[in-house]
Amino acid sequence: MTSQPDWHAVEGRDWQTLFSQLSGPDHPFVSRPHLPAYNEVSPLKYGRDFEEYTRITAAYLGEDAILLPELENYMYSGYAKSVKFTQFQIETTALVGAQGILLNIFEMNGNGVNDTYGYAKMLSESKPFLNKISERRLLLSQTRGIQILEIGRASCRERV
Repeated sequence: MTSQPDWHAVEGRDWQTLFSQLSGPDHPFVSRPHLPAYNEVSPLKYGRDFEEYTRITAAYLGEDAILLPELENYMYSGYAKSVKFTQFQIETTALVGAQGILLNIFEMNGNGVNDTYGYAKMLSESKPFLNKISERRLLLSQTRGIQILEIGRASCRERV
């Protein structure tokens, strides 16, 4: 998981070099962009943090990256029992061009998935929408609005 880009900036991480060395010359970058609910935030803050963290990470990795965010629904989380919020998190990953999602919906004491939460029903309801929206990947360069300054570049390019 990539966690928060502002932390990486403080550490001076070089995303392109790091991912180039990890993936090698003939493979695309593969990343698990951070999803904001990992830090147990409200839905309103989730939307703002999604823009600040998840979309910026996706922009830094580039459009050829394979993005597979991880949805963290540990059992002591208040959101673990919110199937609608889980569905919201899964479906909004399309906004960064994610090609899939990693689900951590297991009860952490080794008892597997709690069937009473209704994840299976929700996933089967979301699947047609997700299949349809994934037919045409959203590319961040095709959206407009936020400007990300790239260090070492003569000008600012519209990336998000």
